[in-house]
Amino acid sequence: MQNPIKYYAVICKCGHVGRNKYIPITFPVAATNGREASAKARSIARVKHHQKFAIINCREIDKNEYCRLQKVNSSDPYLRCKNKQQQNLIENLDERIVLEKVVTKNDKKISKIRRLDRVLYTKKKNNILDELTRRDCSNYDLLLWEIYDDEYIN
Repeated sequence: MQNPIKYYAVICKCGHVGRNKYIPITFPVAATNGREASAKARSIARVKHHQKFAIINCREIDKNEYCRLQKVNSSDPYLRCKNKQQQNLIENLDERIVLEKVVTKNDKKISKIRRLDRVLYTKKKNNILDELTRRDCSNYDLLLWEIYDDEYIN
């Protein structure tokens, strides 16, 4: 039996408004659970897809609230604009922009941890690529020996 469809209001960080800035927008999403709703919301246009904390909040709502949020988002000029020039024509857009907390040099502990995480991730990725390359090379060598053996026998 399939899970029933529920309605969620997912608050996301939307981009294209400047570095370290975002606009929080609530999107109505129909999904079976909150995790699926968050994943669907992350794939919506203008949402910061690759940011770790792009989803601010996810809560279950009723059908009336879902329809109301759809109407609000369909009339939102920020979500309807197609390019930067149209976005610049939107009145009071600056009032909606929120600055993200940026890691400064005073937060050396946090930046050091992030750097170590990046280094470990890069090492792990490089080790995987090296292993795949070694396997491919050994398979290629074996293939060449089989070809030469077949030619020598025939």
